[in-house]
This record gives sequence, structure tokens and C-alpha cells, in this order.
Amino acid sequence: GALRIQWPAKNADLSERECWQHYTCSNPMFTKSFYAYRHFRSNGWIVRSGLKYGANFVLYDRIPSKAHARYVVLLLDSSILQEEDGAEQGEDAGNSNDWLELLAAVRVSEQVGK
Repeated sequence: GALRIQWPAKNADLSERECWQHYTCSNPMFTKSFYAYRHFRSNGWIVRSGLKYGANFVLYDRIPSKAHARYVVLLLDSSILQEEDGAEQGEDAGNSNDWLELLAAVRVSEQVGK
């Protein structure tokens, strides 16, 4: 393969399966981030970290040094998108912190023109 990943404590190469298990256990958002990244890359976007904008990714349609990011991507739990009908029936319609995170990201994105 083109990439070798070593586990320093074991002084041995990690298999693809071991890498996946390690990353998914250490970061609950890893699977979602990985598939989102893969989706955008396969659709021709240049994907970079969105940390500066309070998001997961920013998307470029051209070389980042020559253009501004076109979009900001924030990965959220799908529960915040559910109808509020569930809340009336005693179910949680989404964590209010998720809504605050979404609103904060929208404000930052708007301010920086993304």
C-alpha cells in the first residue's frame, strides 16, 4: 500500500481494520466525518478543515490558495432535523445544544461570506 501506519507502543504496522477500530473508538464523529469527506471528494470538491469557522469542513471548487471556500459543512446528529411532533409525544426532538451549535455556525458562515 501507499500508506503505512505504525502503532508506536507496539512498534508494528496497523491493519486497515485496526486503524478503523482505533479511530472510531477514539472519536465518535469519525465515521460520519469520514463518509462526509469521501462524499465531497468524490463529487470533485476540495475539502479542508472548517475549524476556523466553527464547522467540520469547508469546500472549495478551486485551489484553496486561489479562491475562497464556497461552503461550510457542519455535521450534526439527524435528531435535530426531526419534526417537533416527537417532542409532543414525550420524545426528545433534538438536543437544544445542537440547535445552538447550528445557529452559531450559520452566523459565523454568514459573517465570513460562506
